[in-house]
Amino acid sequence: MKRGFTLIELMIVVAVLAALMAIVFRLIGMTGEHEKRAQTIKRIQAVENCLSGYYAAFGCYPPVRVHGSRSIKAKVDEWGVQEEGETVSGLNWGSVNAACRSQPVGVMYPFADSEGSIAYYRAVAEELARRATSSEADEPEFGEFRKNVAVLSRGFDILEDPSGQIPDPDAVDWRRTQLFQFGLLSFLLPRYHFMTQGDPSLYNGRYRQWNANNEQQKQCHGDGRSTYTWTDIRNDMRNKKSAYVSMIPSQAACARWMPNLEGVVDNGKTFFGINTHRYLSGSPVNIENPYPPIFSGNGRQYVLDSMTVVDGWGHDLYYYSPAPYQTYRLWSAGPNGKTFPSWVELSSLGAGDRKTAAEWIADDIVSLRN
Repeated sequence: MKRGFTLIELMIVVAVLAALMAIVFRLIGMTGEHEKRAQTIKRIQAVENCLSGYYAAFGCYPPVRVHGSRSIKAKVDEWGVQEEGETVSGLNWGSVNAACRSQPVGVMYPFADSEGSIAYYRAVAEELARRATSSEADEPEFGEFRKNVAVLSRGFDILEDPSGQIPDPDAVDWRRTQLFQFGLLSFLLPRYHFMTQGDPSLYNGRYRQWNANNEQQKQCHGDGRSTYTWTDIRNDMRNKKSAYVSMIPSQAACARWMPNLEGVVDNGKTFFGINTHRYLSGSPVNIENPYPPIFSGNGRQYVLDSMTVVDGWGHDLYYYSPAPYQTYRLWSAGPNGKTFPSWVELSSLGAGDRKTAAEWIADDIVSLRN
């Protein structure tokens, strides 16, 4: 006669299975975190190789302009932009993050004036509209899109009137991306090949941010011209003289380290035969980020293209290089997504803030060469 399992035996079996399942899920999670960490280290090393090449070519590391302030006490608005003259009393992640991003890794610039670009950001506009009107019960993760869609959707007005999206053309506040963001990648990639391809009305001298860089961007060119400005470069690119522009020393040097960036750059393009584009999901909008990469990260959104390098958790890497740019620090905030600037001594903080900052940096992944 066969004896069935008793209730106690069944409970023991269920408990054992639950414990085994918990172990399996934990191992899967650990594997996923290990993979993200490995991806982060690989991308940091790729950028490090480029930085070494840049230093060998120019005798310094990329002199990324400080966008705003490195002060961790600067108060930020709802868009994460530092507010001039306003400060916070305690340790605030928004303020700390803005300080750490004062030398950004990403580069932003006007979309190329082409049908392909228009089709892309039309698709993004439709996706934003869909998510903004979706039911929170059905798609709760789209809540941030609904909250911000009114501002985000205004960016697509640039399709009809590119020059109408910047309220004050004379403003040149680098904390608020306007026509460009000259981040680290604007030095490691051949910038003239992608930052001069936007709508012609954006380069007509109306905007101070363009003019402020135009005269300062003079290059000693191969044919002896020492007054080769951004406007000259743009004219050559528009007249199909890209090979000529590629001979500019700052552009030609990029070819040396470009293989390191193959498949590393979010929204990357092909330069010198190397496809830098990192595979992304088919959706033009990342659910985890309520601000699509084609928008500037502030209250004056409008359509911009961008390229950046992220860690395994999808956050931009951080870069810091003080003048005279003979040293640098390149790092990831790690899985907790928070970090603390190396230029601020932890000993200068109160006991509570010091403990919080130490927790933020505990899982940071720092450049192996620094």
